[in-house]
Order: sequence, then structure tokens, then C-alpha cells
Amino acid sequence: MGGLIKPEHLTGLDQLLLNEFAEKFISANKLWERRFEKEASEKKTTNIFSLGNQLYFNDRADLPGKNIKVARSIFENTNLKPYKEKLSDFDAVLTGSSWNKQLLENLTQKEIKVIHEGVDDTVFLPTPKSGLLPEENFYIFSGGKIEYRKGQDLVLQAFQIFAERHPDARLVVAWRSPWPHLSVGMKGVLEHELKLTNDNFLDIKRWCSENGIPDWKVIDLPIMSNYSMSQIYREIDVGIQLSRAEACTCLPLMEMMASGIPCVASLNTGLMDLINEKNSIPIECKEVTECNALETLGWGHADLDATVEALETVYQNKSQRTNLGDSAASWMRQNGRTWSHHALELKTWLANL
Repeated sequence: MGGLIKPEHLTGLDQLLLNEFAEKFISANKLWERRFEKEASEKKTTNIFSLGNQLYFNDRADLPGKNIKVARSIFENTNLKPYKEKLSDFDAVLTGSSWNKQLLENLTQKEIKVIHEGVDDTVFLPTPKSGLLPEENFYIFSGGKIEYRKGQDLVLQAFQIFAERHPDARLVVAWRSPWPHLSVGMKGVLEHELKLTNDNFLDIKRWCSENGIPDWKVIDLPIMSNYSMSQIYREIDVGIQLSRAEACTCLPLMEMMASGIPCVASLNTGLMDLINEKNSIPIECKEVTECNALETLGWGHADLDATVEALETVYQNKSQRTNLGDSAASWMRQNGRTWSHHALELKTWLANL
């Protein structure tokens, strides 16, 4: 979470824009170095380090003095055993889901703390439709950077079947990211892979049309601010999140639920901390046996027939959509899935280490 900013951390960003901030980066590095040189001898500090797949982290864990070192470990690759020793430098380990917690406890035989992520509840809350989108259509929303783990291929597969039955069905997607090259070639269960346009943007509508979905049935959103997404969610009839794995609990899904949108989602990995039969329509999954070089213990592939049936259910029953959305928003509030609650729980836990 804090640490030296290095050139390799900035890949994918506009180098011309970076020039404007270069002096601030250098200054931040110097302040970071001086902070630990000074505080190591003066007082105890608590430092949180971010660990990803292979328990990889960029920062210094060999801090001098009486520092408490906490690893916040979030990962989808379940191949942990070769990297077990990386956790030996830390006094405590924090994670974002029961799935990650169980894997880490099996690895270390130590207690692991879970603090769930949240949403900004001043931005994401139930509000009526504004009429931004034509009301005669049925809008299904899917979000997240395009990758095999996020399951956009499963969404397109299910939507293609559903849209053939319902001419008013529209798929609203927020699938773009600052790193389009990482999504190129995505295919999954589909026949055709995702390509770039001539100007190096993801050609999402072409991907949809090549896989049997007319491009006019797809609303392809540009990269938008987090606040702007709240204005989109209020127009949506149902959200769909068919991730094969989520290390935490999926921010777009939580934002939709907090906004009172009924959701259809895969019942696997970190999502099992979020969805249940009272606040969403969970989709049972089949085991994912492989994903490139990753180990995929606990990953799940959403059942196609069950997904289409779930969409059909919410399409046919408006009162059920309303009740499910209300239940989702209520569950999010009652279970403290907000950033303010996350910060308070984190502060309290750290203070007692």
C-alpha cells in the first residue's frame, strides 16, 4: 500500500502525462525513505503490504525497528505452496474473502483476518430510473475488465440465447480498461476471439456480432468515473456477473446491489461472501480445471441453462425484480459493505495488533 514508485509500476499509462507528475513521484519516494529512517528509531509503526498472485509484493518488508508488518494478500491463483516463505516476514495477514482466508490458513496453519471491501454508500444507493435510456427496452448490465476469469464470454453466450427470445433485450457493458492489450484474444467458450480496432481500442461490438449478437443490441460504455456509473446503474433492470473467480467480492456487483439492482451471479470463490438466494439469483457452477498456468482450486464455470433461466425469471416478473433489488440493497447496508465500515474495521483491527 505505500512504497517506492518504480517505472515498471506505471506500464500502460500515458508517458507524456507522467512527465507532469515526475517530480511528485520522486518527492514521494524520498519522503517514503525518510519516513522509515526516522520512525524506525522513534516509535512503532504499522505498515500494510499488498500481495497478489504468487504472494508477490513490490515493497520493502525488511523494515528496521519495531514496525508491525501486515500482508494484505489478494489472489486468484491458488498455487501457494512454493511461495509460503514469503509470508514469514509478516506479523499478520489480512485478506478480502473467506475463500482466500481458507487457502491461506491451510497454507500457514495460522489465523487469517478477513475484512470485506465495500462501496461508497453516498453514491451507490437505490434511486428511480431517470429516463436516460428508452424505457421500452430491458437492460442487462455487465462490468469488469475483459479476461477469462471475469467470464464475459459466459455473459455473451447467455445473452445471445436470451436476446433471441426477447427483441427488447439490451446488453450494457462497462468492459473497457486502460490496458486493452491484456484483453485481446479473449475467446473462452465463444467461437470468435476479441480483437482491436485499427486505432487500438477493443472492438467489443464486433466481438459481439461475430458471436451471434447484433451490435445494436449492445451498449458499449466508455471508461467512466466511479460516480458516473451510479447514473448508469439506476437505468438497469438486472445485473449479471459470471466471474469464474473473484479474490474479493467484485466491486461492480456490490455497487449494483447497493443501488438496488437485482443481480444474477456465479456462486463461487469470493462471491460466496456476497450473494445468496435472498439477495440475488446465485448460479451454481461447474469446476474450472485449468486457466493457462494458474491453479484454479475453487474456480467455477456458471451453468448456461441456469443463467438463461434466471434472466427469464427476472424478465417475466417485475415485482420479483423490485423485491430482489430491495433485498440486495438492504443486505449491503445491514452487513456493513461500505468503505466507511471497511476503514473502521481495519483501523480497529490494526490498533489491536
